[in-house]
Amino acid sequence: MTDSDGFYLFTSISPQLGDAELEHQKYCIASWRSAGFDVATVNGRSEVARIAALELDVEIFTATQDGKPLVLDILSCIAAKKCRYAGIINADCALLPYPKLSEYLIKCLDGTLALAERVDVDDLSVPQPDSCGGFDAFFFDTTILPSDFDASFRFGVPWWDYYLPIAVAARGGRVVNLMTPLLTHKVHKRAWTDDERARMGQTYWRFLKECRASNPELFSGFGREVDALVSEETLTIEQLAVVGSACFQWLQNRRLDPPPAFLPPRMEPIETLLRSMRLALRRNAEAQARCGEVQARLEYKEAEAAGAQAKLVSKEAEAAEAQAKLVSKEAEAAEVQAKLEAEVAEAQA
Repeated sequence: MTDSDGFYLFTSISPQLGDAELEHQKYCIASWRSAGFDVATVNGRSEVARIAALELDVEIFTATQDGKPLVLDILSCIAAKKCRYAGIINADCALLPYPKLSEYLIKCLDGTLALAERVDVDDLSVPQPDSCGGFDAFFFDTTILPSDFDASFRFGVPWWDYYLPIAVAARGGRVVNLMTPLLTHKVHKRAWTDDERARMGQTYWRFLKECRASNPELFSGFGREVDALVSEETLTIEQLAVVGSACFQWLQNRRLDPPPAFLPPRMEPIETLLRSMRLALRRNAEAQARCGEVQARLEYKEAEAAGAQAKLVSKEAEAAEAQAKLVSKEAEAAEVQAKLEAEVAEAQA
């Protein structure tokens, strides 16, 4: 039996919010509460007073460090609440107004961690064909959470959203990807660095290799490109991109059939339409990504061709210069020969 009967949604709210950002944060929190969730934020000790001063409708937990909290801290706060079901969501994601969403979720969460991909929207809330390649919300049965979560992963930094579901799957929990779009996210510049992505990618790669070695049958579906990297201890940026893409697809494909319903039966056609629209946006984003890759390869080939052309022109210029020098030498030789012949003729005369 749990001490808390609430369905808590955990996040980490930034203490540095401008007026527009604060209004959006309030909108997100209101959407979570309307869906039936209790809300908690995990922040560093120096941030707690500033979060409290924002007067948001949230419970505040203290993390062990300031800045982006460790995912381990969030999991520890979840354990402290002793609730059967909980979730983690990025602070700037709003839930769509499905009636009684938390109640519908509970029906499919026994022994399960459910993943939710966001739908990116612009300032006018128009969906954008963009894929971040990750997951922005997790809903789960707290009894399946890993107790040995790597302490180096931070909330909001790449790879933790792969690490968590893989860790759950490795210890026997069921991992499913919710195909129905549940949350929206305003497009903005990324909040992490290339260095963070590369550094945490190496940590994730070591973890994934351990999981594959201990349960090769479960983790066999990552593709031949990943299989070919197993002997590598450290990966290049390009190799990490291959691993990330393979993990994202592996997690995306863990779907329930039929998918769980989040609307009353009479609204099933609307939910089917929403799932179809979400799939269309994803395919559009994938197509754009492939076009971008093709364009990048084309530009690379054009740059190679331009470089080769420049080298050819340089060689031609060198050849022309050498030819000119040869002609000059021949002219000098002819002049010397003429002088020599003149001197011989003069001597004979």
